[in-house]
Amino acid sequence: MRIVERHHIALLVIASFATFVLAVVGSQSPPARVAYAAPCAPTSSGSNSVTFGNPSPGCTYSIPAYNTLTVTVNGAGGGGQGGAAVFLNSCGGGGSDTTNYAAPGGNGSASTFATVSGGGGSGGGESIYNPGGGSNGDTNVTGGGAVGGDGGGGWTTTLNDEPVFSPDGADGLNGGRASKTYAAGALSGQVTVSVGAGGSGSGGAEGHNCSSMEPWNAGQAGDGTPGQNGSVTITWTNPLASCTFNGSPVAHGASVTAYQASTVPFGSSCVSESRTCNNGTLSGSYQYPSCTVSPPSAPTCTLTPPSQTIDEGESATLNYTISGSATSATINGVSVTPSVSGSYSPSPTVTTNYTMTVSNAGGSNNCGPATVTVNPSPPPPVGYCTVPAGTRTPITGYAWSDTIGWFDLDCSNSGVCGANSFGISIDDTGNLAGCGWSDNIGWVSASPEDLTSCPSGSCTATLSGSNMLQGWMRVLAGGSAQSGGWDGFISLSGSSPDYGPARQADGTFQGFAWGDMNVGWVDFSLARTDVNMCSSADSYSCQGTDTILYTDNACTTSIYATCVEPAFCSEGSSVCLYPPVIFNPQGDSSGHLEIKPSFVRAGNKTKVHWNVSNVESCMVSAPNGDSWVGAAAGCDDETDTCTSGPLGVLTTFINETTIYTLRCTELDGVTPLNESATVRTAPVFQEN
Repeated sequence: MRIVERHHIALLVIASFATFVLAVVGSQSPPARVAYAAPCAPTSSGSNSVTFGNPSPGCTYSIPAYNTLTVTVNGAGGGGQGGAAVFLNSCGGGGSDTTNYAAPGGNGSASTFATVSGGGGSGGGESIYNPGGGSNGDTNVTGGGAVGGDGGGGWTTTLNDEPVFSPDGADGLNGGRASKTYAAGALSGQVTVSVGAGGSGSGGAEGHNCSSMEPWNAGQAGDGTPGQNGSVTITWTNPLASCTFNGSPVAHGASVTAYQASTVPFGSSCVSESRTCNNGTLSGSYQYPSCTVSPPSAPTCTLTPPSQTIDEGESATLNYTISGSATSATINGVSVTPSVSGSYSPSPTVTTNYTMTVSNAGGSNNCGPATVTVNPSPPPPVGYCTVPAGTRTPITGYAWSDTIGWFDLDCSNSGVCGANSFGISIDDTGNLAGCGWSDNIGWVSASPEDLTSCPSGSCTATLSGSNMLQGWMRVLAGGSAQSGGWDGFISLSGSSPDYGPARQADGTFQGFAWGDMNVGWVDFSLARTDVNMCSSADSYSCQGTDTILYTDNACTTSIYATCVEPAFCSEGSSVCLYPPVIFNPQGDSSGHLEIKPSFVRAGNKTKVHWNVSNVESCMVSAPNGDSWVGAAAGCDDETDTCTSGPLGVLTTFINETTIYTLRCTELDGVTPLNESATVRTAPVFQEN
């Protein structure tokens, strides 16, 4: 045992000295002489693989283009321990035999790729006797890397013709293995690779047969073998190829929209497909990156007849046809339907040329002109119906009937004022007088002397206080043989349905008069006057009991507010009102807060009476603690009444003068009602 211990001590001293020398030498290297890692030299390679098997403390490896890359890192194996040898000291019958053991084998070094590591295996005979482990890989195997060295055979000799065996050295352990697969793009540029060296095998121990130490009695066990070096193997698949479309790259898996043609005729649709890149092959066959629909050709038109003649007040008829797809069509700036054919009926007052324009996205074209010659109307007869004397304001403009056409309400419209002056006007009281003129039916009078035999109601034509035309007008030719028995009256307003022209805020009229079946409805929308007879401007009125109406300065009435029961509308008020509080007599009580009797002896009780309507709620209370609220005060939400009932409510004992208070909230929820009543106690007299 002493020989073995000395052997180990000597090895530790040698190892410690070697470590010290290396440390001293390393510490003397200047920073400027530190070498950067050189490119790795492979021990084998293929088109998509490379293996680094030569020990290297660190080299650089340039990552190739790849789709997936797998690295397998094997740590180096530990060296084998040399065999043991026996020292035979018992040959002469004295002493004891000992066994000399060899030093442990060297540890294998780790191999690495970036952060993936396979640890080196322990040398045979190490006190820490562990196989190498893998780390930072997708798969890690302990002891799955390079193989450790074999232990040396023990020395064999004979004693007294009997064989004496020494133990074999321990095998070195395998290095660790780690494997990791990287997806495309996970690695790029350069990584550091290191390949571990296998641990060295230790020499076999020396032995001796008997203590004479003669050379021919000496022997040595077998040496341990070194462990295998580590390795780093990299394999990869080629990157998935991109595609090209219209000169631009398309990544693998990406898609583009392609079209069958770059342009298609108007009315057609662009046909497309989705083309997807699959490892350099682009699906589909369409070649164009975009497609447009050609604009249509500009439409053309015809406008007929080229000429026609009408009398003033009549309508012309222009017929048109359109070729091509027009999106808009106008005749002298007036829009018409852009259909294949159609007509337009203008009513010019002077001779007019008409041109049609048809358009679409492709452009526009004109056709025409078509000329409509207008024969002017003869002037009205002179002297029969003139403008009345006095201060009056005219109604200017026109009225229109689908039966008789236009009629002038004032001579200025036709430019014939002078000897032929006529017109309908309004005086300060709102009465109308004067005549209008129709080329088809003659004079239309609003003068009182022509209206005395009107069919019903007030015959006078007036502009009422609500700015409505009321009463009658009359066609003076009515009642003649030519009128077919029609009396010529035109009703300015009526009901069932409601009708009648009404003056608007800007002075124009809106609405229709009615001229029986001979004239039909007469439209006053092109008439106007400066007279404003509105007498209800800025006022409030009621519609029923729950609606407040507001009338503005143009006599336009609108709903202003709606009252919710029990609130109600009151004429002239802009707010909803509520019924006032009512005290209802019952029995011999007035309905007000009363105490009966109001004069009692101390220690007696009395009764409190009340009966109030049109309140939300009431409370009766006193400083002595008496209190009746809500239902206890006899309040009923349906009748809006609070009452003590005809018999009243009994108080507590009255010991002193006490004031009872009635407090109610009126229906508007705001106005309070307060009343009070007092009960007094009679004084106590004492006899002497």
